[in-house]
Amino acid sequence: MRKSLKRLPSPAMAVAFVALLAALSGTATALQGTSTVDSGDIKNGTIRGKDIHKSAVTGKKVKNGSIKSADVKDDSLTGADLDESTLGQVPSADTANSATTATTANSVAANGVDTAAIQDNAVTGPKLAGDSVTASKLAGTTDGVTTVSVPANNTLNATATCPAGGQAISGGWFTPTSGVVIVTRSRRNSDNTWVFSFRNNAGTPQGVDARVTCLVG
Repeated sequence: MRKSLKRLPSPAMAVAFVALLAALSGTATALQGTSTVDSGDIKNGTIRGKDIHKSAVTGKKVKNGSIKSADVKDDSLTGADLDESTLGQVPSADTANSATTATTANSVAANGVDTAAIQDNAVTGPKLAGDSVTASKLAGTTDGVTTVSVPANNTLNATATCPAGGQAISGGWFTPTSGVVIVTRSRRNSDNTWVFSFRNNAGTPQGVDARVTCLVG
């Protein structure tokens, strides 16, 4: 009966086997730590943030339109990151187009608003501060005078008119010192006129002046 012989590997074979195991182990370690991995080497869902080297993903690697608002950290983008020419106008900025000279949000620089910038009838009484309008702020004044003769024992209406461009601010009159003529009505009739009613109680016609004081300039 033959005895089976057990063959042991030669020393050279043992060294070669150990070298092969070391090489295979090193290849696995190198693959795990590499930053250049093909899609076929990695299964879905196995790449995490810590698996990607810093600055490894460049703009060319990102597909156009793939990054959405939810992917961008709030307040992380600044004006330097945006192309201003691609932005539309902010809705509320349209009214700012008419603002030319302002120092703060609640004040306007001296002489910053000229007459052309204020619409007609835009400034009303509630917009004026107390005692803000003084004599120096008013235009000059002039009088419009109308002289009429009031028939005896009769009443006559008369109108005094401002010069062109004048604004009526008050009315007045001159009547005979005898007191035979009295004024029964005096009021502003329009922007540039003042009307009066004179009553003559004398038996003869009496001359009177109807006057209106006007702002001009």
